[in-house]
Amino acid sequence: MLFGFERFHTAKGYQRPKRLLWFLTVSLCFLYSTATYAFIAEITLNYNYLRRTFDSLNWFANQAVSAGVSFYVFQSIAFELSYTQGLFIRKEIENALNNSTAQRTSSQKTDSYEVSMIFLFGDRRAAWQPFIRLGAAYIQRQQQVQIDNDIPFSVEPSDAIAPAAGAGFRLVLSEKFNLRVGVDAVQTPIGNHAFVYDLSGRVGFSFVLY
Repeated sequence: MLFGFERFHTAKGYQRPKRLLWFLTVSLCFLYSTATYAFIAEITLNYNYLRRTFDSLNWFANQAVSAGVSFYVFQSIAFELSYTQGLFIRKEIENALNNSTAQRTSSQKTDSYEVSMIFLFGDRRAAWQPFIRLGAAYIQRQQQVQIDNDIPFSVEPSDAIAPAAGAGFRLVLSEKFNLRVGVDAVQTPIGNHAFVYDLSGRVGFSFVLY
């Protein structure tokens, strides 16, 4: 249960807990079907979490988990497919009518499907391997807002395709096991021809398949 926040996790539009497992299953089946070819494939799992508390009534938290599969077409160039599921929750006190206050709880569930190219720098046999990543993401979002104990209402922004880029490094721990650290940026549309840059840091592990 993300953050232990049961109401928003189980509300309508938030019941997609099997997508990550589905993505990994399809990826593994594809890898198995291509095992006889000269592919170098890599499976990556990433997780990030941030919580900031101002007081017991004002705080926000963000969590994301992602999985990806990369196929190296050359020694230093890879084609990557990835899926990320994120949840953002904010609680805050705001002014209400009659000089009173109300607690506003907002949450956003995000599903992102990304296609990108990864460019490694240096020797693939080196212990430290910097990389950059360029691609595009298909983004689906669902939002919910609740004031005090009122019935929550939902907002579903339009799905969007956004450019994405990232940079980071791989630390080779063994022949088939790497630590992967990076920062990603996605130019996310927010309506009326406006957009924001969503930044995220990622730490994860990758498994190399020959």
